[in-house]
Amino acid sequence: MLTDRIARECGYQRVIVDVGQMGREAVPLLEICDVVYMPVRGDFVSRAKTEEFEEYLEEAGEGEIRERIHKLKLPYGSAFDKQGNYLEQLMWGKLGDYVRQMVNGTRI
Repeated sequence: MLTDRIARECGYQRVIVDVGQMGREAVPLLEICDVVYMPVRGDFVSRAKTEEFEEYLEEAGEGEIRERIHKLKLPYGSAFDKQGNYLEQLMWGKLGDYVRQMVNGTRI
């Protein structure tokens, strides 16, 4: 798997991958993860999607993945300047600061 190879050959301690649009296809990737961080929202639709995915994991015999999931409410929203570079704002804004603190063990 590509992510295994990246981690091994590049010497990274952590590899962060966004699998949000993969749905059930993400399971093989999630199987090799030590920890899975799942951003969550409190609205009805988001809660229903999360519940459906967790039920799928149980039915598919992937309950151990569910045990490694850490649900997070991320600081996301109006912090983006419509004129600026979205990726730079994402990496160096409130959300990027939050993620850096999280992976360095200073926040969860």
